[in-house]
Amino acid sequence: MQLSVRIAKRSDVGYTAWCPALPGCVVWGATRREALHRVRQAARGYLEHLDEALPRELGRQFAAETARPVRRQAMLSA
Repeated sequence: MQLSVRIAKRSDVGYTAWCPALPGCVVWGATRREALHRVRQAARGYLEHLDEALPRELGRQFAAETARPVRRQAMLSA
């Protein structure tokens, strides 16, 4: 499964990274690399939690309907 990840530079505080397909999956990192690492960890945890929280068949159906390949995007703000 591939998910779109967005990263934005936040002036003097580092980078914010989020996964638009997963509401609330937002992290911060001092560097772009750290933010990317953290958002990957957060997305894995988010999806693992969904797998545990949803009945097996519903979880599989949800994953099949929402999984679509997208390229990684980065947004930089001034």
